[in-house]
Amino acid sequence: MNRYTPLFDRFKYHLVIITIFLLVMTAMSHLLYPVDLLSSPRAVIGMIWNGFSASASSFGCVLSLLVLLFCVFWRADMNTEFKINALIQLLLLLVLSVGLKHVMKQVTHSPRPYTTVMAKSQVIASPRDFYTFTHHAKTQKIVAMKETVSQWRWSNWKSQVNYSFPSGHTTFVTLCLLFFSRLLLMKKRYAVCAVLLLWAAGVAYSRLWLGMHRPADLFGAIALENVIFLLVPYQYHRLTPWVQRQVNMVKEKWARR
Repeated sequence: MNRYTPLFDRFKYHLVIITIFLLVMTAMSHLLYPVDLLSSPRAVIGMIWNGFSASASSFGCVLSLLVLLFCVFWRADMNTEFKINALIQLLLLLVLSVGLKHVMKQVTHSPRPYTTVMAKSQVIASPRDFYTFTHHAKTQKIVAMKETVSQWRWSNWKSQVNYSFPSGHTTFVTLCLLFFSRLLLMKKRYAVCAVLLLWAAGVAYSRLWLGMHRPADLFGAIALENVIFLLVPYQYHRLTPWVQRQVNMVKEKWARR
C-alpha cells in the first residue's frame, strides 16, 4: 500500500463510511427507539443484543481489536513502514478517545436512561438522585429492579453506574469503523467493510436496547470520534525508524533462540 495516497482519497473514504454510518444510526434511532425497558424480550433477542454490547466492553474491545488487526493486517499487501504508521495512529486514537470520553462524562453528568425507569418505579427519587449514592448503594438500588426488568438489561445496569454522555461503546466502534474501514476500502475489501459497519451499528443500537444510552449519546460519541480522527495524523516519519529498530531487535533475539 502506497504511503503517498492522496489526502483527498483518504478524506473521501472517511466521508463515505461516516455518512453511511450516520444514515444507518439515524434510521435505527427513528424506527427502533424508544425501547420499552420493562418489556420481557425473548431469550435469543436478549442474547443477540447483549452479545453485541459485550463485544465492545472492557474485555470484549480487546478481543475485537485483535480480530480486526488480524483480518486487516495479516498477509496484507502493506509495507512495514505503512503498518508502523497505522499502528501508531491507532494507539493515539485509543488513548485520546478513552481520555476525552471520560472527561466529557464528568463534565456533562448526564444520567443513564435506566435511571428514569428506576425513578418511575419509585426505587429512587429522580434520575439525578441516583448519582448521589455510593457505588455500593447504586448497586443495591439496581438489585431492587431485578424482578422488574430482563436479566440482560439488569446485568448491564449493574455493571455500569457512571454517566451516560457520550457512549463509550459507540466511541470505540466508531474508532474501529473509521480506522479499519479506510484500510479496507483502499484495498477494495468491500464485504469485510460491510460486516464491520453492521457490527458497529449493532453495538451502537444494543446500547439503546439495553437502556444504557439515548440516541444523543450515540451521536455525541460519533461526533467526538470524528473530531479526534481528523486531528490525529496518518504518518510519523520521526517515530517510524525508532520503532523499526525495536522490531528488528526483537526479531533478532527470537532468531537466536
